[in-house]
Amino acid sequence: MSTAQVCTDCRSFSPYSPNGFGEDSRSLLNIYTETLRHLKKSYTLGKSLELLDDIEEVAEECSVEGWDGYSGTPINEGSILMTRDFVEHLPVTSSIPMPEIVPEPNGDLSLEWHVDQRHVFTASIKENGQIIYAGLFGENKVHGTEYFAASIPSTIIENLKRLYR
Repeated sequence: MSTAQVCTDCRSFSPYSPNGFGEDSRSLLNIYTETLRHLKKSYTLGKSLELLDDIEEVAEECSVEGWDGYSGTPINEGSILMTRDFVEHLPVTSSIPMPEIVPEPNGDLSLEWHVDQRHVFTASIKENGQIIYAGLFGENKVHGTEYFAASIPSTIIENLKRLYR
């Protein structure tokens, strides 16, 4: 038997539950997976599929030493996988667009949301789940570190909402 749990941080949804196990948990995961597959046919979720394709393209373009014309390290597989997982957990909303993929010379990938020169938010995704973020909101700045583990930290979501007010 499964037990319903109150969602205390419902800014995104995830198939993972620290308390789920057994046949019911597997059935719920299957329902989640099939529902997500169906929803990804929609316009908004279709954009996340395009972004996943973009990740692969950028990783391919930056797969050799010196890809940036200097000493850029090839994008590492761990960062690719973690960034893909992160993108799959981005909240589905029309008010926050999908980010751009930006390769970093150290082998990591970043996601960038850009409104204009004074309104930008970036999140660099490390292979260990560490997210190093920075935002510029007019004259105000924010930066920090969070960890991604099956759901996007509320700090990241709040900063994205702040960017697109």
